[in-house]
Amino acid sequence: SAGPLSLPDLPETSGLALGMRDPSLLLSQNDSGHEADIFAIDATGALRGRVRVPVAARDWEDISAGMCDAGSCLYIADIGDNRLTLPSVRIHRVPEPSPDDRETATPVTFTATYDDGAHNAEAMFLVGRQAYIVTRDREGALYRATLGDAGDVVFRRVGALGLGAVIVWSAAGTALILLICRFTTGLRVDREQEIEGLDSALHGETLH
Repeated sequence: SAGPLSLPDLPETSGLALGMRDPSLLLSQNDSGHEADIFAIDATGALRGRVRVPVAARDWEDISAGMCDAGSCLYIADIGDNRLTLPSVRIHRVPEPSPDDRETATPVTFTATYDDGAHNAEAMFLVGRQAYIVTRDREGALYRATLGDAGDVVFRRVGALGLGAVIVWSAAGTALILLICRFTTGLRVDREQEIEGLDSALHGETLH
């Protein structure tokens, strides 16, 4: 029957990609503190495979599927930096494995930096050979780099999501609505009405 399923080996999924070799499978990985494994999950939520990636997992945050010279590849974003202390982050590219494989090929690793200093990020997506990272901070900026051969890449800022402005305007709008309600309908009824019951006090109705 439909409903939540337990995946004990995948307690903290931190990314999801649609398989290109087999679009009926979803590919995922755990966040930091877990083994460097990729999990294949079918449409029912059942685990169909677990494949080891022969690298050290530092803080894997996302996974994407995209084209590469090998055909279809997985791009694993090891881009978490909660304390903003890392000199660089990493992106691993491996040919997309079969869910029956025990281990992927040795990954191609990109050592990535940002053009304006360290950032914490939890999201990455691909458009062709262009990789985009969305940072997790007050503003939420978008960075882009071309992933060719292994080596150093610099992600350059190409835009901002304006998350800070959204938060500010949302808070201001909420405060204004509450202020209007306070001086029109009121934010709450008086104590006598609350004790008597809202149906009786405000609507003249009782429940029999």
